[in-house]
Amino acid sequence: MEIRQLRYFLCIAELRNISKSSERLHVAQPALSRQMRQLEDELGVPLFVRGARGVELTEGGLALVPMAAEVIERTEIIAASFRVRSRARAHNLTIGMPEALGRATLPRILDRFKAHYPDAVLHVKVGFSATIRKWILDSEVDVGILYAPPLYEPLMEIQPLFSESLVLIGPGAEAQCLRGFAPPGAIEFAQLACMPLILANLENGVRRTLDRVASDIGITLKPIMEVDNFSLLTEMVLQGRGFTVLTASSVNDELKAGRLRAWQIKSPSVELTIAMATLKIRQPSRPTDTLIDILLQDLREAPTMLSRT
Repeated sequence: MEIRQLRYFLCIAELRNISKSSERLHVAQPALSRQMRQLEDELGVPLFVRGARGVELTEGGLALVPMAAEVIERTEIIAASFRVRSRARAHNLTIGMPEALGRATLPRILDRFKAHYPDAVLHVKVGFSATIRKWILDSEVDVGILYAPPLYEPLMEIQPLFSESLVLIGPGAEAQCLRGFAPPGAIEFAQLACMPLILANLENGVRRTLDRVASDIGITLKPIMEVDNFSLLTEMVLQGRGFTVLTASSVNDELKAGRLRAWQIKSPSVELTIAMATLKIRQPSRPTDTLIDILLQDLREAPTMLSRT
């Protein structure tokens, strides 16, 4: 039995779908199914009942979930502990942030941090939430800002900062190919299933939030394109190649200039939670604690700051 197999099993147990698990894990579906058959053979019990709409856990599968989670948690704690010990950086800190939020908030954060530590170097890594989460767990960043943080993360301390509504975003001047799709006013969530959407992949925080709501109301979102870069994603929308779903503040400049347009989403409306995350096991550091305090104060005021920009 391998740790990798237990990770695969927990992903399938969460999504109840082999195909979606294959996409999230970046593992070919036949290879994933083969790994699960090997795990079942080794344990001597079936773990899933496969059906037309997905999979359901057997009694053995349900029993394995908490045991697999505990094994993985202990393994990651050991690995994280040694990664932290191997890092001995003085006042040089690294923060991971989504690009849109960083553009609006980083100048003030940097100024406040440098007022305390003028000789320090603050490194900034930009990425989607799934990438930032991995950077945190791999000790590549000291502090990370996440969209739609996981409800349970055994190795991380997660502190919610604020929430913001998601809206449909499209080109300001209707592109010819999108005229039949542009809604006259607010749009119902279910209508997204019929629109040419450009979204990030399944691991992105906004995408996970959208897919969860879609599943709750019984629809499936099928984007025409998946783009794992914020600037490129918004450029595709600016060119009239489709619509996307983001927070209004993330494209505030484009909205004010009329290059993009936003539509409220209703029935249901969707709130995106933004949170700060750090490793629970980390070296005590005054600069890190100072940076955390600055982030907590500034980003909890972010809705007000963003509305002024």
